[in-house]
This record gives sequence, C-alpha cells and structure tokens, in this order.
Amino acid sequence: MRHRGAAPVDPAALKDLLARLSQMADDLPELAEAECPPVLARPDGCTVVDARIRLAPHRPVSAPTPVNPR
Repeated sequence: MRHRGAAPVDPAALKDLLARLSQMADDLPELAEAECPPVLARPDGCTVVDARIRLAPHRPVSAPTPVNPR
C-alpha cells in the first residue's frame, strides 16, 4: 500500500486505527457517524489529521415479541 514512489506505510498502525474506531463504535452506542479525513499513513505510523463524529440519542434495541403458542 503506497502512493507511487512513496515509502511503504505501516500496516499495523492502520490496523490499530481501525480497531480503535471499531472499539469506539462498540463503546458508544450513540455514535451515528465517524469520519477521519484525511489519515496520513507513513512508514512509522499513521495520523488522523481531522475527525468528525455525530452522536444520536441511544435507543436500545427492543427484544423481539414472543410468539404465543396455540
């Protein structure tokens, strides 16, 4: 993964960034959107230059309605 002529990026750092974003989504059920444009990927890691998140009221998922046996 690299731009023409650029040094290879650190895939472990990108994997870590995605894991952290995923964990944030798990930890914050009110997280509706997350954007991180741009992410600078380098051989020694990656940096999120800017981030925007949108929160929405958390609405718990209701349990399915039980079916009455006849």
